[in-house]
Amino acid sequence: MTNSSNGNNAEHRYELFFPRTLGVFTRMRIWLHGYFDALRGKIEFSPEGYITSPYCRHFEDEANYRINAEWQECNGAMFELRPELLRRIRCRDEIRRRISLLPEQKERAMARAVTERPGDAAAGAKLTENRLLRRRSLVDAEFEQKENQLKAQEIEVEGAVEEILNQYQDCRDIADTHDRIVRVDFLARLSVYSRGASKRRRIERRYLNDGALTTEPKQSNDILFAAYLKGECPDGQ
Repeated sequence: MTNSSNGNNAEHRYELFFPRTLGVFTRMRIWLHGYFDALRGKIEFSPEGYITSPYCRHFEDEANYRINAEWQECNGAMFELRPELLRRIRCRDEIRRRISLLPEQKERAMARAVTERPGDAAAGAKLTENRLLRRRSLVDAEFEQKENQLKAQEIEVEGAVEEILNQYQDCRDIADTHDRIVRVDFLARLSVYSRGASKRRRIERRYLNDGALTTEPKQSNDILFAAYLKGECPDGQ
C-alpha cells in the first residue's frame, strides 16, 4: 500500500467517532475486537445499512434487552393504572350515553306537554295557549338543567381520565429517555469498534447507526397509548 493510500485511510479513520463516554479499558477492549475482527474477515454490512459482526451482536443483544426492559416497565406502570382508567372511561362513556339520549327524551316529554289536559277545553283559547307555553317552558328548563348537570359531570370525569393519562405519559417519557440513552451507549461502543476495524478495513460513517436495535416495544406502546387517547381501552392489553 502506498503512503498516499495509508494517508487516505488514516484521514478517513479519523472521521469515525471515538466517544469518550466509555472508560479507557472498555474502549481499548472494544477497539481491539474491532481490529482483529476486521483482520479475520468477521465484519459484515447488513442489507439494512449497518455494520455488524458476531461481537457486535453482543452489543445488539444487550441493548435490545435493556430497551425491552424499559418498555416492559412502562407497560407495567400502565397495567397498574389500567383498572382506574377503565373505571373512569366507563363512567365518562355512560355520561355521554345519557347526554345522547336527552334529545329523544325531551321530544317525548314535549309531546306529552302539548297533549290536551283536563280543563283545557273549558279554559278558553288564550288560557289554553298560556298553559301549553308554560308546560313547554317547564320541559325546556328541565332538560336544559339535566344537560348542564351531565356536561359538568362529563368535564369532571374527562379531567380524571386526563389525570391518569398524564401519569402514563410521564412513564412513557422516562422509558423514551432511557431508550435513547441505551442507543447512545450502543452507538458509542459501535463507533469504537469501527474505529479499531478501520485500521484494517475502510468503514463508512453511514454504517454506524442503531438500525440493528429493536423499535417494536416503543411502537407497540405508541399504538396502545394512541388507543387510550381516543378513549379506547383494549381488553386484550
